[in-house]
This record gives sequence, C-alpha cells and structure tokens, in this order.
Amino acid sequence: MKKAILLLLFLIPAGCGGNGGVVKKFDPAHVVHVSELQKLGDLAEFRNYAGYLDKGDTFPLKLDIDFDLGSVRQNSVDIVMNRKVYFMIEMPENPTREDLEILNNLESALISMSDAERMKFFERYMLYLSSDAWRWAPLYDGKALKEVMGLKGGSFALGFGMDPKEGLKSVLTIKTVKQDK
Repeated sequence: MKKAILLLLFLIPAGCGGNGGVVKKFDPAHVVHVSELQKLGDLAEFRNYAGYLDKGDTFPLKLDIDFDLGSVRQNSVDIVMNRKVYFMIEMPENPTREDLEILNNLESALISMSDAERMKFFERYMLYLSSDAWRWAPLYDGKALKEVMGLKGGSFALGFGMDPKEGLKSVLTIKTVKQDK
C-alpha cells in the first residue's frame, strides 16, 4: 500500500478542474526524504508528513501511451530532479475498503475507471507539490503550479525525421521556463 500511495506522485488525473493552491505548514521533523517516507508503516501516517526529492534524485517513469497512429511503451525512463521538490498527499481519515483495494492496485484500477470515477477518487486522494513545503498546488492545477513552483511558461514539441544512417526517428521535448525573481 505504501508503494501505491507513492505511485500517486506519478499520476496526473486528466480533465480535473483546479481548486488553487493551499497553505499548510508541517513540523520540520515530518518533512522527510522520499526514502524515509517509504518506511512509514500505516497509511494514516502519510497525512501527517510531507516528502521531498532532492536535486539529482531520480525515480522511474513508466510510459504507456496509446493514440490513433501508434503507441509508446517504455518500462522505465529515469526522471532526474533539477531542484528540490516537496509533495504531500491529502486523503480521508478513514479510507474505505474499496479505496484500499484501489490503492493496492492503483495502476490497473485507474485504467479501468471512468473519467467520473477517477475524478471522484482524486477528490479524496489529492497530490500537492511545493517548492518551499509551505505553499502547495494540486498536481493537476496548472495555474496554481505555475505560481507555487515559480514557472513562467513552457513549450511542448514533437518532431519526426529520417536520415540514411539512423532511419526514422522522433523527438519529444518538454521545457518549462522559471520566473525571474
């Protein structure tokens, strides 16, 4: 179950509206590196902690994208943190048995849910990100994330090409721009 809660870090629910940022301060003893957070024994304890990833920390991302023209399947791509990022998970005090089953099989459960079911689930289990462990933005709220994480904007590019030596190739580039402070 601990793995399931931490997996929430890697999931962005599509189609959710934003509710803006929140302010929440944690006891410094309860702001711990993700490796310490993974050692917590009880699901209810996650509510009292904020985790963080340091600059240079890595974590795997599984890509499984299906679209009309093709699909992308990569079991592990390393995400490398460029700066320290904090996260917290809001969840109900007493999760239902159904919620616990979903958390234990999060990846497959979310795929089988309708958009409405996913939205209902993520209203109760919400992931927030922060750059200072004080001001928090929901992962799916782009406007709040820009403000809390200090982002000005960004770009997304997908390109295709071909050359005689390498054959067909493609590139995906996603870049964010930090606000000047």
